Amino acid sequence: SPLARDAAVTNRAMFVRNYRYLYFKNVYPKNKLSLLAHWWTLFGLFVYALLVRDKDSIRGYVQALWKQKSY
Repeated sequence: SPLARDAAVTNRAMFVRNYRYLYFKNVYPKNKLSLLAHWWTLFGLFVYALLVRDKDSIRGYVQALWKQKSY
């Protein structure tokens, strides 16, 4: 049901926060060179959202990256 779901912006922000958390918890300590692949993936999310003109996704991605501490 749409009432039980988070807003698209909140959902996309949570997706990026969880993705970054799991990446820095599981992958980064073992292979620091994979940081480029991490940023490439996030860049790909932005490009895809731009191509499909999904403003809520872009807003959610920016919100998640802006609020998290930088690595």
